Amino acid sequence: MKISEDIKGKFKQLVETYQVIIDKCNDSNLNDHILNGELDLWYTKYSNLTSFELKNKNTIKVYFQISPDDYLVISKLLQIFITSSIYCHGE
Repeated sequence: MKISEDIKGKFKQLVETYQVIIDKCNDSNLNDHILNGELDLWYTKYSNLTSFELKNKNTIKVYFQISPDDYLVISKLLQIFITSSIYCHGE
């Protein structure tokens, strides 16, 4: 299954929003080729899950199940999401 251009565009926009944080945590030069490759790898991994399996996933579980070496940007975006969720909910 191929990722739509809309999803790729939204992913790129999300990365651009948090570019400063991501750049501080990664030594690599992130370009569209790297970002699209990471997104393709992520999509392939999770597109095979059933809806029941997806419902049983939460952000923290997903974060600890992936390798930051394989998902440089996605792991950092998950960290940002987890941190902001905890901060916003006061937990």
